[in-house]
Amino acid sequence: MSGAGRPRTPERVFLPYLRELLAGAPVLHADETTGRAAGSLSYVHVACTQYLTLMHVGGRSGADIDAGGVLPEFTRQSWWVTTDRR
Repeated sequence: MSGAGRPRTPERVFLPYLRELLAGAPVLHADETTGRAAGSLSYVHVACTQYLTLMHVGGRSGADIDAGGVLPEFTRQSWWVTTDRR
């Protein structure tokens, strides 16, 4: 237990740290693919490096993509984002 008696869960400890590491990476791959979640078509969004991967499910809007918490923080002047889009 930590803080005010709340457990240290992945959502509170690991995921913010993973987002920080991905946002600070010099090269980041971002992609999405369709999948079914809760009985309907959704998108599985991924942000990854050679060693780290974060996925989340959402829609196709910019806000849904940004909900992963990596791309909005990936704002440095010298960076690369790779995708499969042309």
